Amino acid sequence: MRLIRIYPALAVEVALSAFLIGMAVTAFPLAAYFQDPLFLKYLLNVIGDVHYNLPGVFENNPVPKIVNAQLWTVPIELLCYMALTVLVLLGGVQRKILIPLAALGLALAHLILRLHTDHWQFPNPGGVFGDTLLVACFLVGVSLYLFRDKIVWSSRVFAGALIASIPLLWFVPFGDYPGVLTITYVTVYLGLTNVRRLSLIKGADYSYGMYLYGYVIQQLFVYLAAPRFWWVNLLVCVPASALFAALSWHFIEKPAQNLRKPLAAAERHYLARGGYAARRPPVRAGALNSLLAGLVFVVALYIAGRLEPEGLLWLAATQAVVVALAYVAPVPGVVAGF
Repeated sequence: MRLIRIYPALAVEVALSAFLIGMAVTAFPLAAYFQDPLFLKYLLNVIGDVHYNLPGVFENNPVPKIVNAQLWTVPIELLCYMALTVLVLLGGVQRKILIPLAALGLALAHLILRLHTDHWQFPNPGGVFGDTLLVACFLVGVSLYLFRDKIVWSSRVFAGALIASIPLLWFVPFGDYPGVLTITYVTVYLGLTNVRRLSLIKGADYSYGMYLYGYVIQQLFVYLAAPRFWWVNLLVCVPASALFAALSWHFIEKPAQNLRKPLAAAERHYLARGGYAARRPPVRAGALNSLLAGLVFVVALYIAGRLEPEGLLWLAATQAVVVALAYVAPVPGVVAGF
């Protein structure tokens, strides 16, 4: 479902940046622009393989050569959805506890790898969340939804989590691990806050369009006008970004939502029948689901740029073990010990 939300608008933004803005402002002759490897690499943004540069574009801006820095989140977002897909295929719908356990396991694995990389030294506090912990935050957010009837939602807990997040994320060594819990609670609480919308944007969601177009519009405005004051940038670029966000919503994103109903019906049918498990002998159910989950995981590793030959061998070995375990899984459709 989320791919419908992400890809159509992303594809249009990438195309506009490469074929319209890039062509208009590049310092290269057009023939050289289109033949440059950077041009083709930039188009890979559509599949989540992020590249920030177009040939000869914005080379003399204060932030040079970067077309759209916002796209750094796209592969992480895809990793989040693929991680959730893997967990659902491994029985996360029937056994909700798998989701928070996966978040905990991911955070612990990241901690061990971090300690090993740093030669078991205490890190300096105040670092930036890496990809792995951001995926852990996502899984914690999913867990908060799954167990929402057991979790207290209040402004006091929100304030406490917000206050605790500051020292955890900036001053306490290894504080980013418990900070995953506090900052996720803060984020979800804010997301559930129903702020009254302006009548102008009722029934619309311009947030994704603002995210997609805000940076590239600012870069274009700086290139064309070279404003001396930040507030000039703000006065021009926020309305311009809102305009493109509105066009994106009404002509791309909203029409794409029409695909949600047939896909949701197919998903419900799949889950109701237990996925592959219901159409195969129970002894093979876990194996088939785990193989499909492994395929999704391979795609996720490729998008993250972390599928090295050694990693592929490791993945193949662990997948063989998981499939073997699946044949003796006590619960059909769930891999034993996973």
